[in-house]
Amino acid sequence: MVWAIANNQFRMGQGAARTIFAPGEEGEGEDPASTGGEVAERGGADEQALAERDQADRSTRVPVLTFLASAVVWLVVGSLYGLIASLKMHWPELLADLPALTFGRIRPMHLNAVAYGWAAMAGIGAAVWLLPRLFKTSLVGGAYATTGAVIWNIAMAAGLIAIGAGYSDGMEWLEIPWQIDLLFVLGGGFCAVPLLLTVQRRRVEHLYVTSWYLMAALVWFPLLFTIANLPGAFPGVSGATVNWWFAHNVLGLWVTPIGIGIAYYMIPKILGRPILSYRLSLLGFWALALFYSQVGLHHLIGGPVPTWAVTLSIVQSVMMAIPVITVAINHHGTMWGHFHRLADSPTLRFVWLGSLGS
Repeated sequence: MVWAIANNQFRMGQGAARTIFAPGEEGEGEDPASTGGEVAERGGADEQALAERDQADRSTRVPVLTFLASAVVWLVVGSLYGLIASLKMHWPELLADLPALTFGRIRPMHLNAVAYGWAAMAGIGAAVWLLPRLFKTSLVGGAYATTGAVIWNIAMAAGLIAIGAGYSDGMEWLEIPWQIDLLFVLGGGFCAVPLLLTVQRRRVEHLYVTSWYLMAALVWFPLLFTIANLPGAFPGVSGATVNWWFAHNVLGLWVTPIGIGIAYYMIPKILGRPILSYRLSLLGFWALALFYSQVGLHHLIGGPVPTWAVTLSIVQSVMMAIPVITVAINHHGTMWGHFHRLADSPTLRFVWLGSLGS
């Protein structure tokens, strides 16, 4: 925040909402699902700017394809685990002779496959694709991201095998043994290298709000994951406190900012119009950054934890109304008068309905 204030990131006003458009592009829109998005067919938009964006997209092809393809595989695997776990709620004897497929193991396997396999890898893939567009330069160091994806997949497979074999750290969202967690940290570290290198070569002065959401998520998650998985550091009650601190933050400071950041980019780009209020978008981001980090302890009301900690969590949970309202106003206000576009844009349907559901 200090850097943002010192570098005038709050003073550009509504004009900053137009930084994601090429000169002459506003009013035309761009839908990744359409077949008419070639550079030469983009109306009055500046052809050189569109060509540079196309080059930026091409620079991300290998790491993005690796991450998104892997994410889809883990979505299928995680959904299969979830189906089995759901069937066991009605048919307890199903596969009961197989220890690896008992409910106590299959359910955390489902959670981890969906959270760290599907959501995490899809989020990183989307971030890798968006960052060069936001910084108006080609991706630098894409091979590092691809290497990170390979390591992440190895860690994911090893973690699910370990849980199925009965080896677990025994806390929700943190079941994977810490020895395997080191691979996740290593893979995430490789993924951070292109971010740092590309930021250094950015060709924009102002960082569009999506940049803040994505960069923050890619910084927050490694810190959260590393702290929560420190072996033997949080015994007893402190372990439960850190457990729910992490469990909420992995959603609110990882999955949520990536999803919101994508929506802040995709909705205006598809419609060809800037977001309703850029100042509200920045308010929503900084409110999320300031208020979300401690909300998880409201799960421990009545537990053997300090009352002040639970009270602080409740207060911050209530304050989350600020980012929720600002995001709702911006996303749905930008759509106002353009809901007919939902009929012809599958991308907009997914993004806007996902924003509405959140």
